[in-house]
Amino acid sequence: MTRHTLARGWIVAAACLGATALGLAVGPVGDALAEQVRSRLWTDASSRQPSIVVDMPTLSALAEQLSPSVVSITVVQSGPSRDDPMSDFFRRFFGGIPEPFRGRGIGTGFIINSDGYILTNSHVVEAAQQIRVRLHDGTELAADVVGTDPPADIALLRIPSRGRRLPVAVLGDSDSLEIGDWVMAIGNPFGLDCTVTAGIVSAEERREINPDGRPGYYNYIQTDASINPGNSGGPLFNLRGEVVGINAAINAAGQGIGFAIPINMAKTLLPQLAQHGSVRRSWIGVVTQPVTRALAQSFRLPGQPRGALVTEVVPAGPGAHAGLRNGDIVVEFGGNAIERSDDLPWLASTAGVGARVPMVVYRNGSRIAVDINLGEMPGSTGRATPRPPVAPRRVGLGVTVRPSHPSLLPPGATGPAGVLVVEIDPAGPASEMGLERGDVVVEIDNQAVDSVPTFQRLVGAAGPGQVIRFRVIRNRRPFYFAFENGP
Repeated sequence: MTRHTLARGWIVAAACLGATALGLAVGPVGDALAEQVRSRLWTDASSRQPSIVVDMPTLSALAEQLSPSVVSITVVQSGPSRDDPMSDFFRRFFGGIPEPFRGRGIGTGFIINSDGYILTNSHVVEAAQQIRVRLHDGTELAADVVGTDPPADIALLRIPSRGRRLPVAVLGDSDSLEIGDWVMAIGNPFGLDCTVTAGIVSAEERREINPDGRPGYYNYIQTDASINPGNSGGPLFNLRGEVVGINAAINAAGQGIGFAIPINMAKTLLPQLAQHGSVRRSWIGVVTQPVTRALAQSFRLPGQPRGALVTEVVPAGPGAHAGLRNGDIVVEFGGNAIERSDDLPWLASTAGVGARVPMVVYRNGSRIAVDINLGEMPGSTGRATPRPPVAPRRVGLGVTVRPSHPSLLPPGATGPAGVLVVEIDPAGPASEMGLERGDVVVEIDNQAVDSVPTFQRLVGAAGPGQVIRFRVIRNRRPFYFAFENGP
C-alpha cells in the first residue's frame, strides 16, 4: 500500500495524497514551513468560529458525583440467576451451564444510608447463599439480607461500614417525574462495573408489565436509557442527582425499552423491611376488574368510565363486613380517586393492617360512602377442577353452552352453577364481548342463570340497543362483561 509520512524536517508526499494539489514541495523544511503544511492539511479546534459551536449539556460531573454510591452485587445461589448473562449465554448456545458459572448471579445496588444499607431488587438476591458487594473503590464486603418483598421486587441489604461514612444516594420524588424528563442509569451490565447510560422517561405507570409472569405490584417507569442484565437493582437518577427509580426489567425483544420501579413505592415499604424483614400488607377482601364504557352504562355510573368494579366479595372478609357487594364500583379510597382498577390494590395493600379507611362506591347509580376496617392479606391457593361431560346446546350470541357444575365455581360460592361456554363463534357477539371457552355464566343483568333455557330466555328478553351484562366465572374467578344488543 502507498503510504505518506509527515515529519518535522522532511515531507514525503505520496502520489495518492496529491502533493501538487496541496502546493507542497518535497525536501527539508523548517518549523515555519511545517506549521504551514499542517494548516493546509487540517483545521485546529482553536480556529473554529464560536458561532457554529453547539452547546450540549454534559452529565460527566453528575456521573462522577453519583458513581461512588452505586455498588456491584455478586451472589452465589442455589440455582442459576435469571439476571446472570453468563448463565444465559451457556444455556442458549451450549445447552447447559458449566460448574464455574452455576448458581452465580450479578446485579447492582445503591447505598441509601451511611451505615451500610443498600437497596436493590429482590430477584437479584433471590435464593442467595452468599452475597458479595463491591464498592466503587474496589473494596469487597459480604452483605446480609435485611428484608425482601418479592411482590414489589425490592430488597434491603446491609454491609459493615467499618467506621467510615459511606457515600449515599439521595432518594427523590418519582411522582414529580414527567414524560420526556432526562434520566441517567448507573449499573453493572454484564459485569461491566459503573456503566453510565442516559435517556428520557418514555412513559409512566406501566402496570401491564409482568416480568416472568410473577404476580406483584408493578407501576413501572419506562425509559430508553440503556438497561441490560446486571443493571437490575441499580439507580435511575434525575438531573438533580436524586434516585427516582430502581432499574428492574427490560423488553428483551426491543431496544431502548427498560423499566424502573418508582422510588416512592420503595420508600413506602422500606420502614417495614428494615424493622421486620418483610412487608405486612393490608386487605379489603374483594376482587375487582376494570370498568369499560359498556359496564359503566350498565351500572349507571355517571361521567366517564372509572373506578374498580367489585366482582367478588370474600365471605367474612373486611369488604363483606363493610357491606360491599358484587357490582359495586369503588371510585375513592382513603381520599384518593380511583381512576383505574389497578389503582386500588396498591393503595389498599399499603394503607395499614387494622386501619379504618373511608371509601366511596357507586351502587346501581347511587353514590354511597363506606368505612372499612382493613384486615391482613392472607395467602391464596387454587386447584384445577374437571369439566362434567354434559351434552352441549347451541343458543344465541354465537355461543354454545351446556349445564355447568358447582366445582367450577369459586370456593364457598352459593346459588346456581350457571351454564358453561363450550364453543364460541369468532365472528359472533359473544366473542366480541370477550367471552371465552370455559367461562361459566352465572348471572345476566343481576338475574341468576340456573339452566340453559334460563340463559336463552334472559338473552332473548333484551331489546334492541339495550346493554346486557353478564357475570362470568373464569378460572374460578368472577368477571363482568357487557355489550349492546343489536337491532
